[in-house]
Amino acid sequence: MNNLELKSIEDLQGMSFFIPAYQRGYRWTTRQVEDLLDDIAEFINNGAKGIYCIQPLVVVERKDGNVIERIKQANDIDTIKKLLKGMWEVVDGQQRLTTIKLIQYGLGMSSYTIEYETRQGSAEYLENLQNDTTNNNYESNIDYYHMWNAYHTIKRWLSQHEDIDITNVLLKQVKFIWYETNDLNPKEVFTRLNIGKISLTNAELVKALLLNKSNFNQYLNDDIYIKALQQEIAMQWDIIEYSLQSREFWLFLNNIGQERATRIELIFFLIAKNDMLRCGYEEGVTETDDYFTFRYHYCPVKVD
Repeated sequence: MNNLELKSIEDLQGMSFFIPAYQRGYRWTTRQVEDLLDDIAEFINNGAKGIYCIQPLVVVERKDGNVIERIKQANDIDTIKKLLKGMWEVVDGQQRLTTIKLIQYGLGMSSYTIEYETRQGSAEYLENLQNDTTNNNYESNIDYYHMWNAYHTIKRWLSQHEDIDITNVLLKQVKFIWYETNDLNPKEVFTRLNIGKISLTNAELVKALLLNKSNFNQYLNDDIYIKALQQEIAMQWDIIEYSLQSREFWLFLNNIGQERATRIELIFFLIAKNDMLRCGYEEGVTETDDYFTFRYHYCPVKVD
């Protein structure tokens, strides 16, 4: 069963990510890095309400049969924590994951680790950027160049926006859509994602919002009860979707031909279209946006 949830950058701290050979190298440009930073700054300037959601990070856990033995041999608590969090193969989202890591380095923060199946030296180069000791090497490798350029773009942007403190927002309110797949062939998943045959639906993304642990803060110390509540919500979700599969009921709500990836999405679309949560609409976001419904539902509710 695949797992879909939201994870903050703080949740990723101490985790280990693996970039397989089928992935291209890091290629974000100055413009892309600045756009991300500008968006986060705008989120802060607008009151930093709710979350700033980054597009999906698709991962599959890499199994390690020797993890128990490695824990026994660990010399410090940080190593044990890292081993317990596992190793995650990045199927999609490497560019965003690397950029966030570089932003953390620009802020002088620790981060998660990224390892590479090929492109020897990239992991070490990326780690050394935080100490700014790699200036003489960036022209020797195209991956190094883009990492170096992104890091110095971040440093320059931060120096030009010293009035904006993004550290706390970056850690707690910037969140990845974490999509954990159990597919036994990650490369096939990567191929399907990148030729457009798979996309996360608005309904899946809204469901992830509803099941997010942050909705159950009053039961923070009772993981069993939180899981029971999440299961109850998931069960009710399935009941609604099943009911909407009735042809007579569906055609009462829709004209013939107006199908959706999942029928429950219609409910959330109507809520968004009629602004029933009084969220208002982000500038530039319209019904023609493929993720209009999801963007609406992760906005903070406005209370009069």
